[in-house]
Amino acid sequence: MPELIHVAGDLGGVFDRATRAVLAAQENLDERLNPGYRRASQWPGHQLFYAVPRAAFDLSFSLTFDRKRRVLFIRRRRGRKSLTHRLRFELVAVPEAPRLPGPIAGGELVEPYFLISAADEDFWATTLIETLKAPANTPGAWRYRDPETDARFESQVHREASRLAADRGMLIFFRLGEGQILVVRVKGKSGGGNALKDGLFLIRPDAEARVTVYAFAGDGVSKVSYEPLHLLALAVRRWLDGRAPDHRSPWRPSAATGLGLEDFDDFVADLERGYRGALGLLASRRDASRLPSHFDLVGVEAELSFAVAAMDWKTNFREWLGLGEEADAADEKDGTEDRAVDRDDGQEDDGGEPAASRLSVRLGRRDGRSFLTVRLEEVEFVLAGADLERLLEQLRPLAAEVADTLAENRGPDGAPASRYRDLLRTPPLGRQVVVFRSYRQKTFLEDLLIIWPGEWGGRRRDFAFTIRRQGTRLSKIKKVLALEQPLRAVTVDPLGESSVIDRRAYQAFHRFFVATCLWRRRGAAS
Repeated sequence: MPELIHVAGDLGGVFDRATRAVLAAQENLDERLNPGYRRASQWPGHQLFYAVPRAAFDLSFSLTFDRKRRVLFIRRRRGRKSLTHRLRFELVAVPEAPRLPGPIAGGELVEPYFLISAADEDFWATTLIETLKAPANTPGAWRYRDPETDARFESQVHREASRLAADRGMLIFFRLGEGQILVVRVKGKSGGGNALKDGLFLIRPDAEARVTVYAFAGDGVSKVSYEPLHLLALAVRRWLDGRAPDHRSPWRPSAATGLGLEDFDDFVADLERGYRGALGLLASRRDASRLPSHFDLVGVEAELSFAVAAMDWKTNFREWLGLGEEADAADEKDGTEDRAVDRDDGQEDDGGEPAASRLSVRLGRRDGRSFLTVRLEEVEFVLAGADLERLLEQLRPLAAEVADTLAENRGPDGAPASRYRDLLRTPPLGRQVVVFRSYRQKTFLEDLLIIWPGEWGGRRRDFAFTIRRQGTRLSKIKKVLALEQPLRAVTVDPLGESSVIDRRAYQAFHRFFVATCLWRRRGAAS
């Protein structure tokens, strides 16, 4: 842990100390106006007074807990594996004292477009389960990806509906746009020895068939259509480049649990306590004898970084997901290394901590009451912002190596390596590159699934590959999707049988779904 300096017992202490410091500074300025200075003025109205117009506070810190209360620390130096949080606010001079607002009476939750709020997940889970219980060929109900096989899979689909009802905690949901919802039932080990396979269901409320069943464990089919995975990548791409607005919903207590963040309600309570305490102090301040000097508290914003803890992964979650010895054997067969070396310092690193999600919390006033806005700025399983930009820069020197891997074993009509090199060395305009994080089963090694836009044969096409990131080192490039392959025709084969794409293609998506599921179930601010 980095060296820490204790500054306060809670957030309320930070607001209180800052407010009292500004008030003391103003009083000190007033006291310096001695009688001699005032007598030297040409006339009473010519006297000069000094005031603090604005004081801005920007505090970076880490959080820890004891048995009685939250303790706040300032970080003295940046640690490699520590998470950074921030608290910012301003005290500004105003002509009249502010009014003390009432407790938080409302709020808003702002999430990335492709995420479904925890409050809405129950609705879509019920919709899926009830739809799958209907008989095959029922108008407006469900269909298998191949409509001619609906009747053959009817009993299996009905059993799957029962399993979904009993295993709701393993469901994750994505908003794809145009009323479409992708539901994934995350599986641990299933069928085919070490193979991993998930349930994939696409809900289209206004379609002829409300639910399209793409795959589920035990369906006996080895290939999974790429179509729902492609639609997911497109939804994330629209959010990254700003075409899809963030989703807004009313804030409810405990809503942050669905964002993968524990103890958030306690944090908000501390934030509100400090905020209202400082405003109470400012509201009760009386005018000074020579000049009114009032301050208001504005721009209150906290940023929290949080992530699934590596210790939880190594102890609780692997057992919870059923990732035991067989999953470890699959990693070893796949060539996974248990340890990594970061070229920055040459020290071995056992996987390390995952990247963090980032959440902003804003406190303000509305209609005389405190109002809370919680915005999920970034999620750890999708690269965005500065992290995405850094990865693109890291990939530039590797463009030739990635291109050769993608063009390997291409057919006569396949895209040559030169085409991939051109696309990789000239990133597309806007934020078009979609990068999903996933984590290996045995350790917290970070694999990235990169879906890159391109063009082939006069049509827009994506190509995809995976790459291992260990600190600043990129390695283990593996092909997932070639540029010339029509997206809706591509299938991936998680069971390793005769597939257009190597079985690792779906494993990359599976590990992304695992990362998402863990994030939904639990996070830890540290």
